[in-house]
Amino acid sequence: MPQCATVSGQTIQDALFEALAASPLGESPDLDMLQWWLEIQPGGATIGVSVDVGLERVTWWSSGPQEHQLPTVRHYLTEGGADPEVLEHFEWSLENLQATLVGSWVELTADRVGGGWFTPDSVASNIAVQIAAPSPPRDALAAWIETTGREFCAGIVRSAFGSQRLTELVLPLVEGSVAERAHAARGAFAALGIPEPPYDVIDALSAEDAQALAIHACLSPAGLTRAGVVVPGGDTRLMLALAGRSERFDAAALADFEDALRAGRSMVLADTTDEGLQVEVYYTY
Repeated sequence: MPQCATVSGQTIQDALFEALAASPLGESPDLDMLQWWLEIQPGGATIGVSVDVGLERVTWWSSGPQEHQLPTVRHYLTEGGADPEVLEHFEWSLENLQATLVGSWVELTADRVGGGWFTPDSVASNIAVQIAAPSPPRDALAAWIETTGREFCAGIVRSAFGSQRLTELVLPLVEGSVAERAHAARGAFAALGIPEPPYDVIDALSAEDAQALAIHACLSPAGLTRAGVVVPGGDTRLMLALAGRSERFDAAALADFEDALRAGRSMVLADTTDEGLQVEVYYTY
């Protein structure tokens, strides 16, 4: 079981809950849902965590090869209360994406628990975009993918519980230079029709010479809910360059969370939302 693995002399389970205790979510009445999710994960799974820089949302992730992980994901979605059409969509997605890796996630905020499935695998982008419900932004994103020749999507996240069906896509920018990648990102934001694109984020990343970059888009049946950029890696300077642009950033609280978590930083996500810039940091054991 993943929760029996150790990191810095303690179990991953203990580290996960210690980090939660260091956040405002540590007293949530919904912690039993996270405990159950963790207990059903198969041995050998890769466990990850993401947190917004204001510590208002914490997400746990688990993934691995389909042959090991798929029964657990199916069990989680079914027992977690996913609607039949959600389960049908999940099976359709797996069949068409042909991903070798699959996983599940559970998310905690002050007022709810969410969850769903995801793949961190590289899959065909023209298939990946079809996972999202039809909407004008989805069509615009599909057109941008075709026009710019984006063959691969680097990850898909799909929600399974609650009334809102969200699909998140990560599309790598493969242009050669930092300036070319920044230009491509601006083109994607223009194609999606984002009212206030995060151009200052792009400028910050260019100034910090970010060596890798991807577009992130979150789509719902109603349209685009948020969009921005993903910066792979654990560079502290880059993380702070993005986190410092969020009004929610609590530097001391995030440092305490990281110390308790004892996991390696793997990427940073910066999205434009209706409530301003949303920055999340991702970690992997």
